[in-house]
Amino acid sequence: METSLKKYTKKEVEEMAYQLGFEYIEAAICPQASFAALQDVFQFRDDTVFKSLTGFLGGGGDTCEGACGGLVGGIAALSYFFGRTRTEFDLKVWDLSLRVLVKKLYDKFTERFDGVCCKDVHMKMFGRRFNLFDKKEEKLFLETLENDKKGGCSYPVAVAASITAGIIWDEFHNPKRLKDEHYYL
Repeated sequence: METSLKKYTKKEVEEMAYQLGFEYIEAAICPQASFAALQDVFQFRDDTVFKSLTGFLGGGGDTCEGACGGLVGGIAALSYFFGRTRTEFDLKVWDLSLRVLVKKLYDKFTERFDGVCCKDVHMKMFGRRFNLFDKKEEKLFLETLENDKKGGCSYPVAVAASITAGIIWDEFHNPKRLKDEHYYL
């Protein structure tokens, strides 16, 4: 972890990620907003990963059927720090510790939003689902976002970024970082 982050508590790091995630959604792509917040908090940059998150907007291509983009951005950040490299892939090394971290994020996000799919988050927040490929539904969705007291999709993005920041912070401060689940296939 960057030396400059060592002066912050877990709570402060979570709050920074929350605020940035909330703010960055103005760019209108949830997974990128969540990932950008975590990039800025943990002071790393990877434009290739950032760019690859573009298609995951709205549950994947605005279908609302896949995972919430805020959650996807969080998983991408966890993978960035704790995932398997191409070399490990080629050597058939499998480190299962990442799945534990993603499960923590998944469970905490599900607890908050009663699911992880974009459409489930919409149901929890707005009481309905939207078909973003129908012009009337898309217009209604945008109006709903604009009038939402919690900030529309900014809220789940900020929540996912905050939860992820806490998990990353814990791992950076874990002297026994999980490595006992290494497998060679």
